[in-house]
Amino acid sequence: MPAEKITSRSPWHAVLVLDDSESMKGRKIETLNDAIGAMIDEMRLWSGGGQKPYFRVSVISFGSSATVLSEAVGEGAVDIARVTSLRADSGTTNAAEALTKAIEVLERNPGEATHFEPFVFFFSDGRPDHRLRALDRGARLKSLRLASGEPRLITIGIGDADDGFMKELATVRHGEARYRRLNDADDIKYFFPTIGTVAASMAADRRSSADQLEEAIMII
Repeated sequence: MPAEKITSRSPWHAVLVLDDSESMKGRKIETLNDAIGAMIDEMRLWSGGGQKPYFRVSVISFGSSATVLSEAVGEGAVDIARVTSLRADSGTTNAAEALTKAIEVLERNPGEATHFEPFVFFFSDGRPDHRLRALDRGARLKSLRLASGEPRLITIGIGDADDGFMKELATVRHGEARYRRLNDADDIKYFFPTIGTVAASMAADRRSSADQLEEAIMII
């Protein structure tokens, strides 16, 4: 049974799947880079600089293809320069390949039965190249049976994101799709760092059940 709390012995695997397609050029990609760096900084702050990690961080960027930039490493070991080097020069929005990469990362790093449940954050400002294929990959991801539990898929949209697709892709809890729409680039700068703050502070208080964490993220 997955852990009820985030601790150094029951770390939380956060998988960030980030749109790096050409439509992200300009302020959006600059702000996203800053936001991911700030999120990891928050995680490090609460865990003593990552000396006793509470987290495992994976980062996947995607455009026409997808690339794993970080795979299940503690917050202190994340290569910040690499995961914040998105340039919005990666072509179109191949969400299906990005989700396939996320599945592969989770299958290679299933965690243990004593670990916290994994969360996948899928961020995009556009419409998927292959909608049905992407939804199929999303369904496969959500159905994974990992030692640490079934992944929760939270989708985050901005700009011309397809709201219908993002809602269908997301985990549904109590009849509600776990989808957040951000209004502009400034919201990116707030939203991602706050995920780190919320998760880290809940871990420090030893009150971080997966349901509590999910609810807290949805009201950021």
